[in-house]
Amino acid sequence: MSDITLNTRRFTGASGFDGASTNDLIRIAAQAIDYAGEISLEHSQIRRDIPVAYCVFGTHFRTETTNADHETTMANVINAIREDADCIDANDYGFSFEYDGMTFRVVTEDVMDSMKQDALDNMVEEANYELEQLKKDSCYVSNYVTIDEDMFRRDMEHDVDSWVSPYDGLVHEMFVDEYDSGSSDMITRRETLFMIRED
Repeated sequence: MSDITLNTRRFTGASGFDGASTNDLIRIAAQAIDYAGEISLEHSQIRRDIPVAYCVFGTHFRTETTNADHETTMANVINAIREDADCIDANDYGFSFEYDGMTFRVVTEDVMDSMKQDALDNMVEEANYELEQLKKDSCYVSNYVTIDEDMFRRDMEHDVDSWVSPYDGLVHEMFVDEYDSGSSDMITRRETLFMIRED
């Protein structure tokens, strides 16, 4: 079962967001917010004022809060993202959007792999720099101390999410099925998307 479903003729056969409209991106963003569990209470609850007493000074109310159904919640999320649609920054490989005071970025698998590779390269570079600093202050044995870069990279892969997503260290992996607009039974493309919070 997929985490995100698309039903549109606008996407091209290639991976990514080529051909996507702003409305398509808003719907993907809303499904990603739902998947990540970032929906605000304001959008997932319904508040009603119920009259409980009447007097000469007016009517007194109590506020009743109930959980909205999923369809209503998602409509609220879509509307909230749509209000900030001018903040959507998109290209063929990813897009950023704002929701409830937070900024998120959704990218393709190729972009995420590249981001992780860059983060690992930076970690190795930093480790080598720290080792060189230690060598300056140590004895002659320090000339023989090196880093096994392959092993270091393997070990750092467990921490790479926190480097790619520095705000909270979370990288949400979502599976996408795109359906043909004429038939909801025919899947035209499967893909993996990733979302991180930027602020």
